[in-house]
Amino acid sequence: MEPKLVYLFELDSVRKTDQEILEGQKTLYNELVHHGNCVVLTYNQLVDSRAFFSLFSDPDGTYYNSFVKLFEQKRILLSQYGDVRTLSQYLVNSVSQQEPFIYSALPIKCSQRRLLALMRRSLVYSDLSEITGYLDGSLFSKDEMKDLFIEIQPDGTEVTSSLCESDMKAALTQLRSLLSIVLKLSTLDGSYIPPRDSNEISCLKFCDILARVLRMKSTHPLWNSAIASISSLPAYRDQNAHNRRSPYLQQLYCAAQERGQERPSYQYAEAIINLCFNYACEISICGTSKRYDPQELLDQNNPAPSFEKDFQQRLNQYWNNGQDADRRFLQRESNEFTPYLKPHDFPDFSKAVRLLQYEKSGKISITSKLAQPIPRYEYCDLQQQRFQKHQILRTILLRVLVSILCFLIAVILEISFNVLQDTFDFHIPVHSLPVSVLETIAFLWLSEELTTMIARHFDGFLSLSDAIKEIGDLFHDAIHTLLWIIPGKSTTDTYEKAEQRNISAPIRFIIPEPIKQYRKLEALHHSSLIVSSIYEEEADLTKQDTIGALVRQEETSNRRYGLIYQSGFNTLLVDPMIGSANNFYPYERVLPTNGDGVVMAVMCHDRFILLNQYRHALQQAQFCFPRGYAEENENGEAAAARELMEELHALPSGAPRYLGEIAPDSGLTSRKTKAYLITVDSYRITPGEESVISAIEVTKEQLKDMIQKGKINDAYTIGAFSFYLFMKGD
Repeated sequence: MEPKLVYLFELDSVRKTDQEILEGQKTLYNELVHHGNCVVLTYNQLVDSRAFFSLFSDPDGTYYNSFVKLFEQKRILLSQYGDVRTLSQYLVNSVSQQEPFIYSALPIKCSQRRLLALMRRSLVYSDLSEITGYLDGSLFSKDEMKDLFIEIQPDGTEVTSSLCESDMKAALTQLRSLLSIVLKLSTLDGSYIPPRDSNEISCLKFCDILARVLRMKSTHPLWNSAIASISSLPAYRDQNAHNRRSPYLQQLYCAAQERGQERPSYQYAEAIINLCFNYACEISICGTSKRYDPQELLDQNNPAPSFEKDFQQRLNQYWNNGQDADRRFLQRESNEFTPYLKPHDFPDFSKAVRLLQYEKSGKISITSKLAQPIPRYEYCDLQQQRFQKHQILRTILLRVLVSILCFLIAVILEISFNVLQDTFDFHIPVHSLPVSVLETIAFLWLSEELTTMIARHFDGFLSLSDAIKEIGDLFHDAIHTLLWIIPGKSTTDTYEKAEQRNISAPIRFIIPEPIKQYRKLEALHHSSLIVSSIYEEEADLTKQDTIGALVRQEETSNRRYGLIYQSGFNTLLVDPMIGSANNFYPYERVLPTNGDGVVMAVMCHDRFILLNQYRHALQQAQFCFPRGYAEENENGEAAAARELMEELHALPSGAPRYLGEIAPDSGLTSRKTKAYLITVDSYRITPGEESVISAIEVTKEQLKDMIQKGKINDAYTIGAFSFYLFMKGD
């Protein structure tokens, strides 16, 4: 009977209390051993789990070794997502995105950017010695370690950590241990499920499932207030954040801090968010058997009875599991990591490894599994449990018989030895201790050699030493298996093929981060950033093949494409242009990050004010009109007034007059700078501020003369002055 692929909600990384961890491990054991299913994990479940890291760090290594063997047996699998191949890559991406990310198990905060950078370097270079340098003081001082833990607030201010030195060292020690485990697990090969094709789940993402849930009805007293709380969160309306869980959890935490009396509603809201996230994870994995029909979710306007029933059951179980909600929900980020200290309560996963070696269905074929229709989780579940129990018992019985046969061979040899000994003693009586020892050694050696020779030619046969070693485990495993309790009530067989096969999209290459950011920027603008680009099919290539060719060119040349750099003022892009021969070539381009800039022709008492301002790009000073970049959501007049105050400490004596628009370097930048004529009654400069050296006042004719003689070469100043002359008819 074919095992099913199963995703376990109980192993979610946010379920980190002792009771939840114990429940998750028991569910994992039950699914593997009793049901005979294969459990598939997401990166989030494995990398950021207090449960797994606590157990992996166990000094004797029993759990970690068993876990790796279950991976090798393909009973625990890992689902790839997007273009993320490994656990370490997943963590590196969480740092590279520079977006809020809650680390449930790692002793690190998303605001500790230097600590995040250290984690990234350790993973990228597989080098933990830098962390060791902080711990033993061989490379870094105490003050440098304290600086490592600074927190950067959203406004850019630095806040010193409240941790003492011992707490910092404890956090770094734990971080080193966890990263070591991540690096080891990242080398496991052959136990991955390729990611599901993005086109299949384009409308089944976290935000889509959450939108469906927000329209559901429930009689729970906290439901309506929780739904209202989620709907009011900025993350729900933010296109960049509404498919990630961390922003929701962070905003719920802040809202609960402000409105303490409504805390239960926010806790219930977090439970809803966590479940929606897990449903999205389950759907994103190829081939998982589900307890509902995911096809119901494809149309938001149609009812989804099986999904809503399953969601309400899971939510009630998750919320009412007998634990204090304050310990499970709305937890603050911290550098504290508390290991799970009761591993003796867990099922024995070394026994799980043995039991799963007995079954014949064994490893699952990922390729064939994804090519078949996917049954519901409940389909033939009772028969599957019975089959699992029977085949393990049958195999144990067979191996017990084989062990007994080995012992019989040894007994026959012993009898033969006794016969020979009787004959030998009849002629030459020898009763010394050395001879008895030699007899025993010879008997054991011959028995081992004979049974080993038989084992080489007959699959499943054991040598005498293996039989002696295994017989005790076989009897214990048989008793353990006989004591399994299988439910007497049959589960439903109604939905044998609730879901057609999933389409996988194997990862052929990893898209460089600049190209990923480039595509995000394109999506943000809701249009193609360039006329001739890799996102149009001019070269008759599919998107994947085109990007693959682009990645290949990056690897074979020194070219780099995508969003190379972005600040609050400028965004540097290298566009992948398609040439006449359908080959790529880079086109460098600078975009204004927040908006176009402004240049002001400022007049005071009929004279133009020119700043003598140092320009770093030119490495020299330049006479020019005041100018600057626009800030976010700032129009031209507001930007002009702000720049006027910053550079001249002046206020307009009248309304600014719009002169025109300047494109100073259309070969490099798309910036179009608005020019204004502004009059002031007085002004003041501060040498050194805004790189201003001094200021002069000139008449119109003097300004013409300076331009003609090359004393002014600033395009903005020349353009704004030209507009002024045209306005005056000069």
